[in-house]
Amino acid sequence: MILSDLRAVFRKYKIDSFVYPMFYCLPFALRFEGTEILRRVFHDAFPGAFLLVTEGETHRFRTAETERETQERIDLDSGEFTVYERQVTPFSAGHLPERFFEDVKKETVPVFCVDPETGMMLTVYGGEGFDICAPRPEPLAPLYKKFKAYLSLIDLPEMKLKFEE
Repeated sequence: MILSDLRAVFRKYKIDSFVYPMFYCLPFALRFEGTEILRRVFHDAFPGAFLLVTEGETHRFRTAETERETQERIDLDSGEFTVYERQVTPFSAGHLPERFFEDVKKETVPVFCVDPETGMMLTVYGGEGFDICAPRPEPLAPLYKKFKAYLSLIDLPEMKLKFEE
């Protein structure tokens, strides 16, 4: 059931798996520098239930409700074929573990937060920053306005074109 919710989100974007980095691969995305604002942006974007998806072996976020599946991909840099485990765990924004945000920043495998209702997705790049995307620009527009001072300066001109009239 949880895995089918994730696949439904992929269909909203017309993709069959996560793309990385999301900001450069999806049409409506925001890129943030640093992670000091992560908690605030997350709570604005994910007020209710969401799926936490990890792409690689980790036990950090696994619960009794976690669903797992084997995935395959070709590494674009090396050309090598790799097999990995995708873990999908439902969470509620109001009931997150105490160290949730610290653990997400420290994780060595890709971690994605996905809202099955809106299609909003967020991923953290260690302590460097994070991307948040949506299938349409409307859910991102309030985040753009509220947190504009924290957006990537390098990518700000591209975001301005999409979110300012």
